Amino acid sequence: MKKWLKKAYHKLVFDEHGAVSIYAIMITLLLFLFNAVLIDYMRIMVAERETEQAARAAARSVMANFDQGVKSYGLFGADGGQEEANEIFQKVFENHLAVDGSSGDIFHFSTPQPVSGEVNVVVDEGRMLAHSEIFKHQVLEEMKYSAPIEVGQALIEGILGISSAMEEASKLSKVHKKIRKDLEEREEKLDEALEKLRAAKDIIEGHAGQVQDSSSSSFPDVNNLDDVRNHFERYKEIRAEESESDEDLSDEEKEEREKNSEDADKFIERASNLAEGIYNDVREIGELLVDARTLIEEARVHNQNIADELASVDEDVDFSDAIDAGNMSNSDNSSGYSGAEGGIGEARDELDKLVFEDEFFETLLEYIRIGKDAVDDGAAQHTDAMRSKINAIGTMIDQEQPQFFGTTLGQLREAHELGSQNILLAFNHLKDGIEEMKSTDEKSSEEVEDKEDEADENLEDANEDLDDFLNGIADSNEGYDDLLEILSKYIEAADSEIPIDRGNTDDLSDSTFNLIDMLFKNMGNILLNARDELYVNEYIMTKFKSHDFSKQDYSVDQNEIEFILYGQANAADNFALAMTEIFAFRFAVNLVEAFTKQEVRVFGKFMWVAAIAYAIKETVIDIDRLRRGQRIEFFEGIRFEMDYRDHLRLFLFLHLEGNKIPRTMARIEQQSGSDLTQLPTYIEGNASSSLQLWFLPGVTSLLSNAGILSGEVKDREFIIEKEIYYSY
Repeated sequence: MKKWLKKAYHKLVFDEHGAVSIYAIMITLLLFLFNAVLIDYMRIMVAERETEQAARAAARSVMANFDQGVKSYGLFGADGGQEEANEIFQKVFENHLAVDGSSGDIFHFSTPQPVSGEVNVVVDEGRMLAHSEIFKHQVLEEMKYSAPIEVGQALIEGILGISSAMEEASKLSKVHKKIRKDLEEREEKLDEALEKLRAAKDIIEGHAGQVQDSSSSSFPDVNNLDDVRNHFERYKEIRAEESESDEDLSDEEKEEREKNSEDADKFIERASNLAEGIYNDVREIGELLVDARTLIEEARVHNQNIADELASVDEDVDFSDAIDAGNMSNSDNSSGYSGAEGGIGEARDELDKLVFEDEFFETLLEYIRIGKDAVDDGAAQHTDAMRSKINAIGTMIDQEQPQFFGTTLGQLREAHELGSQNILLAFNHLKDGIEEMKSTDEKSSEEVEDKEDEADENLEDANEDLDDFLNGIADSNEGYDDLLEILSKYIEAADSEIPIDRGNTDDLSDSTFNLIDMLFKNMGNILLNARDELYVNEYIMTKFKSHDFSKQDYSVDQNEIEFILYGQANAADNFALAMTEIFAFRFAVNLVEAFTKQEVRVFGKFMWVAAIAYAIKETVIDIDRLRRGQRIEFFEGIRFEMDYRDHLRLFLFLHLEGNKIPRTMARIEQQSGSDLTQLPTYIEGNASSSLQLWFLPGVTSLLSNAGILSGEVKDREFIIEKEIYYSY
């Protein structure tokens, strides 16, 4: 027995017969296991692909159910809401995975099945069509594929040719704005000083005869100070006679003495009044000269302010982007504006002539100083002044002490002559300076004033004409109430307006160039850096209507673009804002054009005044033509025209910020009946399917846990989950 067991053990352990068979069986088993896993792996890959394709098809089907109302505007938003989207998604997903029953006994290698309750779509509430960025994106897609932008681009490039000249005009406008107040204050101060000097001159000339004339009257009459000197001896004789007794005098002699005494009283009264009158006049002259000096010193400060402003470089105006964009364009119009740019440069140089040389003030103040010293002894060292001498004469008269009377009168006359001469010199110097400042080499001050009046009258007529036209438009609220109610969903605040002040020529030019600065800055930036805005603007121009002057229709249906631009509650207000901005724009262009005209350039340092008069006149003509539905020449000599609608296209660049897009959305909703806040443009689809495993679910589970397969194994089924994102 023991021997048999030993033999069996040896045979089993050490005998080599049958080893190959066992090895082959083991290899075959491993190959079978590998093939089994590989088959399920391949089935899973196929199932994943079919699941993803089904989910994508379902998502496309959901998004294919787009709103037909906004489709006419080139926009897309899913229709039906969350519930309908889920229903479509589930149905399409299930149908896509369903096995066709008519296929009979055809073998299906992989048949994934939808997992009940795990197939749905999620609408992203934050990506509705009303979202401004999404709306803009769809607008860009629509415009890039359906309509070129050559029209809008040609318009802008045509306008950008004037950028350099317009920049110089804007700078010139701002220089005028900066110096305007100082100019007005200086002119006012100098005019007041001139009136003070005129009054002083009139006074000192008025009593020149009283001081300078020789004696010409009989005692007791007193016409001048020389009469006082000449009659004083007679006066003393009468006073001496009064001290003598009259007992020996006859009645006639007594009457004569009494009459002489009365004459003496009259003489002294008249002499005192004359001296006092001259004294008061001299004091008034001194006060007038002090006032004139103060006014001139104040005017001098304003004059220096003007010089400083003209010497400073205006860095507030920068049209560099617009100029660069214009240079990059194919437009050949830029050279046509060179004359205007040269004229504006000339006008800028001429402004330096609005500054008085400081020598003018030095000379004027020196004349006043000498004149004041001559007539007023306000300073102790000026003992020879008229005031001190007339004071001395008054004392002599009061105290009846005519010693040195002749000497004092002579000194008084010298002081009077010196004062009178210098006051006259100061008056003429200032008068001539003012006259020269208000005139040019070719135009008198009267012609300059006439041109200023012409500018004011032109603006008054233009305002009256435009206001009459705008006031004649009946307020039309047709469609606006509903539109504004819709608009409230898209915005919460109204745009800030760009005010155009047509009250006077100064305010008009200021507000106009504020608008122009913004317009050219925006256009240049868009063409160089943000051309998408050009597509958005062209979208508005191609999809919406603007006012037609051949019709008297101010409803929102015929004035859509005006509403999008300005957002006012009725057509009249929107149209009025459009016409006001057109007026301002045409005024700016015509102002630049004015500097090419010789009739303007002859006004030298007052070119700005003449240019404004010309610009307003031409603007009135332009507005009238636009109202007739005609096109107008953009700039004289430039082959480029604009109509009313072109100006609106231009103003879309002016109103880049604010509620332009929301108002566009509101108008689309009003016309289509589709609420853009309820139209999804982005969905997330979640879909799950299951695949029955044929072999070794445990091994498949290991592969899933290791990350080799994306999914999980549950009850011999492999669960596949897919997330699909889809947007217009």
